[in-house]
Amino acid sequence: MNAYCWGWTTCYQDRCENVPFGTVGGEDARPDIKASDFVPPEKRGAYMAGYRACALRLWGDDYITCSFGWAPVLTIHSNGEVSA
Repeated sequence: MNAYCWGWTTCYQDRCENVPFGTVGGEDARPDIKASDFVPPEKRGAYMAGYRACALRLWGDDYITCSFGWAPVLTIHSNGEVSA
């Protein structure tokens, strides 16, 4: 996998794990996200280009300032009923 695709898939995986931007410093680091140390220096530019492109696709132009929330998909009540 090339570095651009690696960055893209890492961003997508961060989203799947409910930790947006977790691999590149976390939500608070979004204005100045950086590749993690495990990315070789010569691949960091392409990696970050892929990561940013995926973030743009997932969250739009305001991915640097948007907020993230969490809500349960299902609620299982004490009587056994399930609501969405």
